[in-house]
Amino acid sequence: PGSGYCEKCSGGEYFNDIDIVCELCAKGRYSNGDLSACKSCTAGKYSDERGMTFCKTAPAGQIPSNARSEVKPCPAGTWSIGGVDECTECE
Repeated sequence: PGSGYCEKCSGGEYFNDIDIVCELCAKGRYSNGDLSACKSCTAGKYSDERGMTFCKTAPAGQIPSNARSEVKPCPAGTWSIGGVDECTECE
């Protein structure tokens, strides 16, 4: 169904149809501002702040958390090139 109200939100926000306000995207999500919902960060990326307009790439030696709201270091005996979701075992 259509909305009875139109609102263009700023980057890092989405339009909440129920409260009829723009709200910040949660950690792990982002928006370019013209969405009715924030998008989840994709593989190898994360957003560690509310209201992000893009997701950051996980640096080498770290991977995004499952919620994509932070990065965590690869466990001992593993490594990553960065921008990936899994650490690789050292040979």
